[in-house]
Amino acid sequence: MPAVAADPAAVALRRIARLAAAVFGVPYAQVLRFDGGGDGVAAAPVAHGHLGGATPDLRLACASIPTDAALVVVEDATRDARLVIPADASFFAFARAETAAGQTMGALCLLDAMPHVFTGVETEYLTDLAALVAEALAPRPSPALADAEARFQALSEVVFDALLITEAGLILDVNDRAAALLGVGDPERLIGRPVTDLVPERLAEEVRARMNEGGRYDAVVVREDGAEVPVEVQARTFPHDGRLLRVAAFRAVGPGSPAP
Repeated sequence: MPAVAADPAAVALRRIARLAAAVFGVPYAQVLRFDGGGDGVAAAPVAHGHLGGATPDLRLACASIPTDAALVVVEDATRDARLVIPADASFFAFARAETAAGQTMGALCLLDAMPHVFTGVETEYLTDLAALVAEALAPRPSPALADAEARFQALSEVVFDALLITEAGLILDVNDRAAALLGVGDPERLIGRPVTDLVPERLAEEVRARMNEGGRYDAVVVREDGAEVPVEVQARTFPHDGRLLRVAAFRAVGPGSPAP
């Protein structure tokens, strides 16, 4: 039986949701598809991550947002009760996904159990990602799709696009670009492994010492074929439901570095 081709829109939406969670350091991102020009929410949402062990469905909350609201941010739900969001969420962000012609296609939403101060730069990132959602959901190919993909790649560079999410040194999630840089065909093969499996044995103790640290630093990873690759890492730790999670974004550096 021939393999069923993946839905390009669904693939793009998963990439956007995953990237959004990493860019903003939140445990949960969701893409919604609207119908009726934005008057209602249709189709199952595409989500990445969890909140308190659950996978929330934000269709009801987002459908209640006024249709002329392009961006809504609730930095601390304990002080701002404008929207009905999941009880275990303190932070909520909503960006409407509209085409260049002004047609509402959907929305990108973020959730976290912890409050966030949302900066102007983060607002720009969220708006860019929402524009990519609109292009992915457009009913027919758009000339702007190439521009949207370019924006996606540019935004990916902010976090180097090769991403690992870990807890206590174990890999919880990994994106395709990280798997490619590491020479692993299936990203699922990395989930559950210690992050120290990805570095030379001589550097394992140094990696363990950095597990709860953030910031930018140089490191070395070991590809599946045994080759060592110098990388630049940018990491961020954040508490979630009593757990301490870590997002590490990295890229190969130096002459002859493999493309991630």
